This record gives sequence, structure tokens and C-alpha cells, in this order.
Amino acid sequence: MSFLVLLTALSTLLSNLATKTLQSDISLTMQEKGQVALTSPGKVTMQGQKFIGSARGYEVAYDGSTMYMYDPDANELTLSHPIQEDLVMSNPLLFAQSIAQVSTARETVSKDGLVTTVTLVPKGTPQEMMKVVLKIKNGLPIFVEVQEPQYTVSLRLKNPQYVSTAPSFVVKKDGAYINDIR
Repeated sequence: MSFLVLLTALSTLLSNLATKTLQSDISLTMQEKGQVALTSPGKVTMQGQKFIGSARGYEVAYDGSTMYMYDPDANELTLSHPIQEDLVMSNPLLFAQSIAQVSTARETVSKDGLVTTVTLVPKGTPQEMMKVVLKIKNGLPIFVEVQEPQYTVSLRLKNPQYVSTAPSFVVKKDGAYINDIR
């Protein structure tokens, strides 16, 4: 199969995300090599490059120009103008989009035909060095995992859906210390 055919499910998803607002409860798992995995419930909403997500009291959002990062332990809200690398590292779907054109891609469909798995490995990178796995069901993402040698980050989306009203993609915290580094 050709590269373009392989990315049909991913291309359709990214095209939808450019114009529609995706909302979902999530389960976020982070694991460093040799350490116990940490899993937290949360929520995510995204449209195009804009997103807002929360887990374990932490919140991160991007409204198209400003990134908001709230640390509940320090009661600190940091505002910044992120570089593209910061954006893609904060959002696994943006990360998948950013490496799709420079990756070897493989797309497989489950036996029942309901779930498409897209595996992306950046060209010139051994698979054991980095890999992104994305599972799509009914045109919606249900799982995204970024695997690197020292860590793995997994995002399991529970009941993802497109909603008609987008949030402001801004984090506001009354009483928080504001660290404005824009």
C-alpha cells in the first residue's frame, strides 16, 4: 500500500480536528523506563492546534497564541508563547500529525473492521528508538501512545465525541501566582 493510502484514517481524523471540536474523558499513563506507571483520569478538548486538558489537578491549554500551564502544587499559572516543539510535546495528536509526513507508516484494521491502528516511525529512526501508535474507531481517536527508549506516554480516550460548542481554550485560576513569560 502507498504512504497516502496508509494514512487515510489519520488524515481523515486530522482533517476533522481542523474544523470540529473533539471532547473526551481520558486516562493518561506516563511511565519512565524501569519505573512504575502513573495513570491519571482527566479530560481533553481540542480543535486544530487549540486544546485544553486536565489530569491530577494540572491543566494545560493553548488558545492559538498563548499556552497556559497550571501547577496545582505551586498554585502557579504560567503563560507563554510556545514554540512548535512545545505544542506537539503537550498534545499527542499534534505530535502524531507533526511526524506523519516524515515517518514510515503502517495502518492495520482489526478483524471486526471497527478499529484502525496507525503506527508511525520517523524515517531514519529504528523502531526501538521512537514510535507513535494511534487507534481510531468510527473516525474518532480512542488511543494515542508515544514510545521512546526512556519513557512511554499513553492517552486513552473514553467516549470521544465531536461537540458543537468549543471552549475558550484558556486556563484561569483565581488566586494563583501568574508567571507571564510571553
